[in-house]
Amino acid sequence: PSLSLSMRVSVIFLYVCIYSHQILIAEDGDDTAINRRNYGNFKNIDEVKSNQTVHEIFDYILDRLRAYYLDQSVTADVFDAVFALSPPRPYDFDKRVKAVTAFRNLAEAESLAAANKRVGNILKKAASDTSVAVDEKLLSEDAEKILYEKIRALSLTVEPMFDAGDYEDALSKLSSLREPIDVFFDSVMVMADDEAVKNNRIALLSSMNQLFLRAADLSRLHQ
Repeated sequence: PSLSLSMRVSVIFLYVCIYSHQILIAEDGDDTAINRRNYGNFKNIDEVKSNQTVHEIFDYILDRLRAYYLDQSVTADVFDAVFALSPPRPYDFDKRVKAVTAFRNLAEAESLAAANKRVGNILKKAASDTSVAVDEKLLSEDAEKILYEKIRALSLTVEPMFDAGDYEDALSKLSSLREPIDVFFDSVMVMADDEAVKNNRIALLSSMNQLFLRAADLSRLHQ
């Protein structure tokens, strides 16, 4: 995409700073292009990613991007939704911003943003392991069964899209979750008395939340 001079300078500054800390990143931004040989005191790529100085540089550059996107009429909540995930590659960051901007204009956006915020609050309070798989045998309500099947079917469609960086089409597909999610919250008690059922419903909501988080934290959107 076409970038302003100030943004180009910021991106170049990022690469220069990273290189000065003995991290070599290819211009195409492909993760596989990160050189995994030993550099200085870094023994492997995990040590590179955990280096505090590198994190500070990324944070600085991402913060500079806010002014750039606001100048481009991107709303602050869209930027914040993408910024929350701290995508490290400028081009990927830009694709996410454009995708979330398009999603924000959908009729389903407000409801789904609210649902993601509600789910996020539930997950923060959950004492159970939200990463566990949903146990289909524990699904008893029609609404949760329908939501489960919808999420499972959509996952097969959108996961390859996310992997390819096709965020806009993936979010467009996920917008079809509005109705089953609304019906779920209207008719299903998440915090059921049965601990296993409760944890299973939380896991179901977590699986939905994780799909949207492949692009951005949509709970930060507001209308």
